[in-house]
Amino acid sequence: MHEADSALKKARLLQAQRQEEYEKARCSTSRVEEEQIGTAGGKLLEKRRKLEEEALQKAEEAQEHYKHCITDVGVKRVDLANTKSEILTQIRELVFQCDLTLKAVTVNWFQMQQAQVVSLPVNFQSLCENAKLYEPGLCYTEFVKSLPSDSTRVESFSFDISGTQNTGRLPRTPSTGTMSSADDLDEREPPSPSDNGLSEMITEAASSPGPFRNTQMSKAAQTHKLRKLRAPSKCRECESLVVFHGAECEECSLACHKKCLETLAIQCGHKKLQGKLHLFAIDFAQAAKNSPDGIPFIIKKCTSEIENRALNIKGIYRVNGAKSRVEKLCQAFENGKDLVELSDLYPHDISNVLKLYLRQLPEPLILFRYYNDFIGLAKESQSIIVDEVEASRGRPTADSPQISVELNRVLFKIKDLLRQLPSAHYKTLQFLIQHLHRVTERADENKMTASNLGIIFGPTLIKPRQADAEVSLSSLVDYPYQALIVELLIRHYEMIFDTPLSPLPPSSPVAESSPLPIKSRFTPEEKEQQLSRHSKSLVDIKEVRLFVDVNVDNR
Repeated sequence: MHEADSALKKARLLQAQRQEEYEKARCSTSRVEEEQIGTAGGKLLEKRRKLEEEALQKAEEAQEHYKHCITDVGVKRVDLANTKSEILTQIRELVFQCDLTLKAVTVNWFQMQQAQVVSLPVNFQSLCENAKLYEPGLCYTEFVKSLPSDSTRVESFSFDISGTQNTGRLPRTPSTGTMSSADDLDEREPPSPSDNGLSEMITEAASSPGPFRNTQMSKAAQTHKLRKLRAPSKCRECESLVVFHGAECEECSLACHKKCLETLAIQCGHKKLQGKLHLFAIDFAQAAKNSPDGIPFIIKKCTSEIENRALNIKGIYRVNGAKSRVEKLCQAFENGKDLVELSDLYPHDISNVLKLYLRQLPEPLILFRYYNDFIGLAKESQSIIVDEVEASRGRPTADSPQISVELNRVLFKIKDLLRQLPSAHYKTLQFLIQHLHRVTERADENKMTASNLGIIFGPTLIKPRQADAEVSLSSLVDYPYQALIVELLIRHYEMIFDTPLSPLPPSSPVAESSPLPIKSRFTPEEKEQQLSRHSKSLVDIKEVRLFVDVNVDNR
């Protein structure tokens, strides 16, 4: 473009110069013509005219060259404008691409920051729950139990009237291979509970003859026909190897340590006991295949035990059981399946196992694909549901609720969605909601209202597919809606499932008064043993101690 401008300037100057030369030649020719009028000067005039023609020709050539330069400059300017436009377009695209890349990088960076931070509340909550489950003095108790138990007893001396001196009975020498292990088991007396203040409360003693006639046994252990273990095996109670001092059932082949007979929870099925079952964190369809009605046995057994003797216990589903006892009960269910005896266990441990089983299902009872439908229905009808629920909370449970047209429409939508569930999921959900409805019928005693149960079971029965931390954070926002849906299922069970409630099984008087049978008279040592075994928290310690003291005073 600069070259074209320079050529144009040169052409303009050359054209002006040629035009000036032509004007001079024309003026010179005119003067010669005027001076030579009437004289003979034809040669000079001819020469001037020839010079004029040459100057005119050069001027015309310069003018044509100037026009050509003007045209060339115009073309160059158009090309320059087009090139500039293309360059600006490319620059704009590059700037947009840079902004887009910078935006993506910034968003990803903040998402990474969020993913690192969002798990902190959940982790702290988990640590908090674990701290709540710790039993005071548990570590010290385990330390004392780990100490060697074969300690030499101190000789005791007494003096009678006859003057003879009697010494205390020395402990028997344990079996070293030269003495029969059966004789050792037969003749050795069990330790007295007063010898060790940290020992557990003694259960009923087995009165049947045999090598274990003096061994303290649980109710489940008394159902077995025991003999001395003949070969090393795995203990079904503590999952460790049994080599010496072991017991074996002649009918179901259950192997167990002698010391584990006191806490054994697996009853005899009078046939060979199967291997360990993977019960927790497995697909629900696989668990439902093992039950004729499609409801897993662990759900039926836990709910049945709670309905029999724990409906009047305060916070039956809100208060957690002891972590060690819950893990032991889960292990017993996997080893003994439906043969587990629950009558000696704490109801809070049983309810905790039920919640744990439902929580660890890979896919909840209300499948992932229906999560958005239920949450969307709860969000759309939130005001209607909240008004109806608040109104129903103010009425007694026995009163028949007055359902509005709007709520009736919501319940029918919920009913249609539940009908789309697989048969096993639907039957199990119906069974569980019926049980929770029965729990709410005793809400005056157990403080477990439909609202409280919705908060507890909402995130367990209705939860999204958790693929990343962002989904986990969004599920926290949906907690109120999950609880609201489960509360509706409990309150309107009969309408949603088209099933009238069956009457509760009769509960025993012992179950109504206490979750575990408690003797009416205790020694101070037995009080401490009872509290150390069954207390889960400071509140439970106070309640049990108050109950024991009141019974002792009444006696």
